[in-house]
Amino acid sequence: MATSNEEVLTVIHIEGERAATEIEAIVETPGIDVIFLGPWDLSQSLGVPGQTKHPRVVEVMEKVIAACRKKGMVTGSFVREIEDARPWLEKGVQYMMVSTDAGLLLRAGTEWLEKLRKMRLR
Repeated sequence: MATSNEEVLTVIHIEGERAATEIEAIVETPGIDVIFLGPWDLSQSLGVPGQTKHPRVVEVMEKVIAACRKKGMVTGSFVREIEDARPWLEKGVQYMMVSTDAGLLLRAGTEWLEKLRKMRLR
């Protein structure tokens, strides 16, 4: 148990406007290892649902990333498509969640189905 308790990684999700505005205080909280930005929920909170590239969402995320960098804290985020990861990595996000388990399974299943349809004998 002692080892397990020492190896716990504490990840705080910032998925709402209020949390984003309080980021300076949040990063001062002892024991937090990672701040994870949830762009889809954040877009909802900011009044632009699903618009993860909306200037308001980008601005808020950049503010959170800057506060984390200033404190030396790791920042993570999520993208649905791999191409969307680069801009966030360039802005300082240090780890990236790409897709979801359901999304990856759907994509793989679709690829298999397309290949099988091409193999169909007539």
